[in-house]
Amino acid sequence: MNKGNVTAKQMFQVFFILMTTGKNIADAGSMSSDLSKGGGAVRSVLAVLDRKTEIDPNDSNGLTARRINGDIELRNVYFSYPSRPEQMIFQGLSLKIEAGKTVALVGQSGSGKSTVIGLIERFYDPMKGCVLVDQRDLKNYNLRSLRSHIALVSQEPTLFAGSVRYNIVYGKEEASEAEIRKAAKLANAHEFIR
Repeated sequence: MNKGNVTAKQMFQVFFILMTTGKNIADAGSMSSDLSKGGGAVRSVLAVLDRKTEIDPNDSNGLTARRINGDIELRNVYFSYPSRPEQMIFQGLSLKIEAGKTVALVGQSGSGKSTVIGLIERFYDPMKGCVLVDQRDLKNYNLRSLRSHIALVSQEPTLFAGSVRYNIVYGKEEASEAEIRKAAKLANAHEFIR
C-alpha cells in the first residue's frame, strides 16, 4: 500500500484471506456439534469402563470345587439385563439339565437362549430365583473355580492373538500337555494343528 492506494494484487490477497478465514470459522462451527457428540460418546464409554460389576471375577472367596458333576438347575428365575431393566427376559423360568445329557435351547432371536448360558457362566445373577450347579447356588462357588469347569463355544467364537496352545489353555492356565492334547482332540482340531 502506498498512501492509501491498494494494488489489485493486494486487494485479491485481502479478499482471499477473508474468504479463507470465513470458511474456516464456518467449518469450525459445524465441527463443534460433531465434537460435542464425540465428547458424549467418550463419556458413555468411560462410564461403562468405570462401572463396577456386581460380580467380582477376582473374588477369592467361595467354594473351590475340584470336581463338578454338572447337574444344572434354573429355579424360578426372573431376569432382565441391567441395560434394559424394563424388558424381562425370564419370568419364573425353571429348567433342569442332568449331567452328561445333550440339551438344545431353541427359539427366536432374543428369546433368552444365550442368557441361559450367561446365567450358568455367572456373567449375571438372576433378579429372583437361583441357578444351581450340583444342587449348590452358583453364588456359593468361587467364580474362577466354577468357570474352570465350564467349556463354552459361543455363537461367535473368538481367537486370541498368540498360539493355538494359548487359546486352548486360556480358561485353564495350568493345563498339562496331555490335557491340551485331549482338548484339541475333543474339538476335532488336533490333526490340523500338529
